[in-house]
Amino acid sequence: MEEQKGQVQIKADEKEMLGQYSNLVMIHHNAEEFTMHFIYVFPNGPQGKLLGSMIVSPGHAKRLLRPEDRGKLTEVRRKTSRQRSS
Repeated sequence: MEEQKGQVQIKADEKEMLGQYSNLVMIHHNAEEFTMHFIYVFPNGPQGKLLGSMIVSPGHAKRLLRPEDRGKLTEVRRKTSRQRSS
């Protein structure tokens, strides 16, 4: 079986492809890993539901939090807040 470099086949069902909305992320870390818990906190009370957790290496966490990516996120926030206020 011959594999092409840089390409990975990923299987996902329809539910996974749709994604889920999370309004809270709790991040814990140690020297070997970062754990991110994605939570939805209900607007009508102090209850929430854990939607999923991801465990990544420090290298992957660093790439997720790069300064240039935070700049992109800030721009998305600005556009979103302008749309809401219109």
